[in-house]
Amino acid sequence: MPQSDALMTALLASGAIYAAAVLWAFSVKSIDKAILGLLVPALLSGSFALVMKLSGTGTGL
Repeated sequence: MPQSDALMTALLASGAIYAAAVLWAFSVKSIDKAILGLLVPALLSGSFALVMKLSGTGTGL
């Protein structure tokens, strides 16, 4: 995939994910569930990005 297409795909996907996260955070009844529900996916995706970068499959962020 060309780099410009990958960038556009990532930007569009991040907008949808951000909107879903905001809607979900305001729909839960407990602040603990909201924090945990946002923190766990953030840690998982951050660790996945770190593994990709360290293994050389990332784009050099």
